[in-house]
Amino acid sequence: MTVLVALAMLALYPSFDWYRRPAPDRARAEAARQRPTGVLNLGLDLTGGTHLLMEVETDKLPPHVPVADAINQAIEVIRNRVDQFGITEPHIARQGERWIVLQLPGISNSAHAKDLVGKTALLEFRIVDASRAARDAMQRILALNAPFRDGKPTHEAMSALPPSTILLPGREESFYIVSRTVPLTGAALETARVETGEYGQPVVAFRFNSQGARIFDQLTADNVGKNLAIVLDGVVYSAPRTAPRDFRVRRRGP
Repeated sequence: MTVLVALAMLALYPSFDWYRRPAPDRARAEAARQRPTGVLNLGLDLTGGTHLLMEVETDKLPPHVPVADAINQAIEVIRNRVDQFGITEPHIARQGERWIVLQLPGISNSAHAKDLVGKTALLEFRIVDASRAARDAMQRILALNAPFRDGKPTHEAMSALPPSTILLPGREESFYIVSRTVPLTGAALETARVETGEYGQPVVAFRFNSQGARIFDQLTADNVGKNLAIVLDGVVYSAPRTAPRDFRVRRRGP
């Protein structure tokens, strides 16, 4: 019995040590992804937090877009934005026909949470700079301990960049030097959804309107062999190399 009690106390110690810290210290550690392993995740009833119930405006969807696809895309965008809070286990789920429920334990600033998850997603297509100057800048930035602070590039990182470029974070703890110019945005998209690729891997299939298709066709033709960064809310999600076989632009209209 004594051994069981000792083991239980040992297992609970990380949680006890974590929750006895001041709330601001825990918040900073969460934001820096430094939450200790083995800590119990307390729900809203114990830690407090934010509970949001959001409605997807299905009446504004184009007729050819399934409601289920729109809700799944919305959940993915919300999940990616919640990662900015540094929360280990948020609860995000579909509820009913057109509702999404979001619970953020420990987040008391509900106004900030609403602003973050409720704003329109910004999708951009930018060319990755692969010049010699960009490669040299990449090496200097890699030597920095932390090129980003609070999601923004540090002054040291920005000063290393070539002209007409910016530094953007990637999803997998990477970063990209991309053109400051945005030749194409998500405003030209008609649809975007996840499909299964040739080798069973998930790929994003998208359809542009006629103007966006012409811009995208010219953009990839002018930059064959370069990487095209697909940026959502300031984060690079992928950067495939442009080649004629990589993209099949489906046009509508003349």
